[in-house]
Amino acid sequence: MKKPEAKIIAVSNQKGGAGKSTVTTNLAVELAHRGYEVLVIDSDAEQQSTMVWSARREQVNESGELPFVQTTHLPAKNLRNVHRLRDKYEYILIDGGARITEEAHAAVAVADYLLVPVKTSELDVESTVQFLKIVSLGMKRNDALQVSILINGMNEQSVLGQTVLEQLEQWEDFKLLKTRLGQYQAFQDAVSSGMGVVELGTRTAVKPGNQVRALCTEIMEMMKK
Repeated sequence: MKKPEAKIIAVSNQKGGAGKSTVTTNLAVELAHRGYEVLVIDSDAEQQSTMVWSARREQVNESGELPFVQTTHLPAKNLRNVHRLRDKYEYILIDGGARITEEAHAAVAVADYLLVPVKTSELDVESTVQFLKIVSLGMKRNDALQVSILINGMNEQSVLGQTVLEQLEQWEDFKLLKTRLGQYQAFQDAVSSGMGVVELGTRTAVKPGNQVRALCTEIMEMMKK
């Protein structure tokens, strides 16, 4: 039986520090743990944070105990042809990098689902609004694209964070996901060790790990619609 074509998920926002690579790698790891064949594409020509994460993962996974996550780097001209890889994987995740680059445009053009992580600060929200205006133009050429906003690094005790959250909840054109990722050191620890928070096995990683599992489930359910 021929397996279904891969779902393509792009994680992108023009604002640096929104946590795109962290979200991408953690989603990829969780999908791999669920038994899916996953390809992660690092489209950031400058930092290539996901490629650095992948190299670290190879080092800590010499025994092969962790599930394999295929990772590669593709420039924009190749990224636009990523649909040719649909029959080789079940999920393809694109780390869209920062700023509005040709790579970001290409990611929006080929994706089935666009996940936009945003921190709860006024500066981050303003930058995201500008990014979403560009996304709206891209959606005219990719009318099947689903777009969701992910609150990342949420500080539940912050009054400003709650105010910004209320603002985001009023957006009508783009769905705000129910799942939110909190502000946890475990996310940084996971990235620096080439792992996902679901793999750390520490007490401090339990809550962020549960958040990543919930995020993965919510996205998968949305993509079925």
